[in-house]
Amino acid sequence: MLVMAPSCVPTSSMETSGAELGAHDLVALRDHPRVLGLAEVMNFPGVLAGSDDVLDKLREFDGRPLDGHVPGLSGPDLQAYAGAGISSDHESVTADEAREKLRLGMTVFLREASNARNLIDLLPAVDEHTARRCAFATDDRVPGELLRDGSVDALVRLAVRGGLDPITAITMATLNPAEHYGLRDRGAVAPGRRADLFVTSDLRELPIELVVAAGRVVARDGRRLRDSVAAPAMLPETFDVAWPANLRLPARGRRARVIGIVEDQLLTTSHVEAARVEDGVAVADPDRDLLRLSVIERHRATGNVGMGFVRGFGLRRGAMASSVANDCHNLVVVAADDDDGLIAARAVAAMGGGIAVVAGGELQAALALPIAGLMADRPPEVVADELDAVTAAVRELGCAVPAPFMAMSFLALPVIPHLKLTDRGLVDVDAFAFTDVFVDERPQPVA
Repeated sequence: MLVMAPSCVPTSSMETSGAELGAHDLVALRDHPRVLGLAEVMNFPGVLAGSDDVLDKLREFDGRPLDGHVPGLSGPDLQAYAGAGISSDHESVTADEAREKLRLGMTVFLREASNARNLIDLLPAVDEHTARRCAFATDDRVPGELLRDGSVDALVRLAVRGGLDPITAITMATLNPAEHYGLRDRGAVAPGRRADLFVTSDLRELPIELVVAAGRVVARDGRRLRDSVAAPAMLPETFDVAWPANLRLPARGRRARVIGIVEDQLLTTSHVEAARVEDGVAVADPDRDLLRLSVIERHRATGNVGMGFVRGFGLRRGAMASSVANDCHNLVVVAADDDDGLIAARAVAAMGGGIAVVAGGELQAALALPIAGLMADRPPEVVADELDAVTAAVRELGCAVPAPFMAMSFLALPVIPHLKLTDRGLVDVDAFAFTDVFVDERPQPVA
């Protein structure tokens, strides 16, 4: 397995993470044989502003692949970003956006994820002139999809069904990324090349009948021939929470900014709605699909709790909480009832991380992710079944979002437009600044 060194921990100064990685921390990774370059430079405002911390990271990895992360960036700002040496992006949502990045010499990864289905919309950007600078990215697929449909192979099938030539699609999945990441020891069936191969009898349906890795047959007809043995993960406790007494949001106005989720996209919308206020508290209004959103800091016991509103989940009652909240992975809570929301968050922490669904004060379903609150220590088939169970539980509460917990996980990522929530507050991503939840916010009385 080859990786890219993480460039943004945290992604910005507007959130609290469990650690901070500066340029000096990444030097130790730079020359590791399994590290190819620098991953997802999300802090594009830092690049454009010439932030020393961001530019120092780019300098340390000069001459290596620098992966980008710029949804919606265009014009001179995109040119400046690419001019800093960042050579790829996987966040395009329209063909025109992809074409602009291709014109700047960037490699465009066409993404198809559980909650970001962009591939078909991007296919028109792939033609005889651009195809060799295009590749695929899965970028967050839930276990059930991986088991049922596959990974990058599933994207190849989808692209072929969308009209792409099969050989072009397979090239985008194999040779193109190998060249992008400088893997010159593969990309051809020839003496001296690493034998990473698959065999198929149908270029359109792409059944994977034989897999060869480094010259060894490792899988045949969809079954592994060798089982890997992993040592149990030994990690320190990753939950250090200064719990709030409740998740109630004092009403400091009558009109509130609302994050709107967009089906099959990571982009969110920003709306202003009349808030429902009871006894001075702004509460959820399920009849209008106006739910409470909270982000509770869980690494350093700061006591930070970001609060706001979200629309699009459709919960009629209850709450769901998760410790998977890209990328600082604080506790994110979507609730039709604030009390259920806090119970769900505490249930997640009690498991050492994961997902919890609560209604009427009772735990309805849970998925434990005890490794850093992000990963499971059980077989993928078991995890897929458990994820199906918690998804079924939120379906019972009225949620119809196709991948609800994946959608929830991106609500706390303040580098994807337009409105997001971190533990430190509501973020206007377009302005890259905090903004008030209440449009007509009144100053608090001085004690």
